[in-house]
Amino acid sequence: RIKFINEINRFSKSVQDALLSLLEEGYLEYSGLIFRTPSYICFADMNPFRGDLDRALKARFLGSCYIKLPDTRGSKIILDRLLESEKTLGFLDLVRTMPKILSIDELEVIWRDVSTVGIPEDTKMFGIMLVSMFRVCKNNKLELMPSFSSPLCSDCEYSNEPCSYVLEPPDERAYIALFLYARAKAWLEGRSHICFNDLTWALPYV
Repeated sequence: RIKFINEINRFSKSVQDALLSLLEEGYLEYSGLIFRTPSYICFADMNPFRGDLDRALKARFLGSCYIKLPDTRGSKIILDRLLESEKTLGFLDLVRTMPKILSIDELEVIWRDVSTVGIPEDTKMFGIMLVSMFRVCKNNKLELMPSFSSPLCSDCEYSNEPCSYVLEPPDERAYIALFLYARAKAWLEGRSHICFNDLTWALPYV
């Protein structure tokens, strides 16, 4: 029920294409075979030294964050846990040293609770405007996709404004992700409706 894809950007283009339907429709067709999966939560990581991920596949993930390399203290904690697992299990396994926090059943109850958090109409419009700001261009750069970064910016009066740094404008899934994150934050704080601050908090992750 929880899937983890390691170094997803190392997959070949054909495997990345196959994963699109797994993430979107819940089934995977590869080499003439079809594999189906029940509902699940998917996490993936990327090796930053092995290139980027296909844009269509990247858009299937509702959020992302950059994780820095651990500092010296963090490296010691990881090593201590690995050595601890070797003593108890007989082999190195960092995952089994992690404490269990929530069961799948508890996660599903929380997910149902989060889906009851309301989205007021003015907050909905504010969220749409936030995402839309990353699509605005007086020269209609959007129509130049997929090569969104264009020489039009250098001759534009807004050449050093935020819009000139946008390389990939957000698609429609960005709206969905934004409101899902905002609802989760409101739920964690015990509120029945999202507010503007929930959206501005969620935007960087989306």
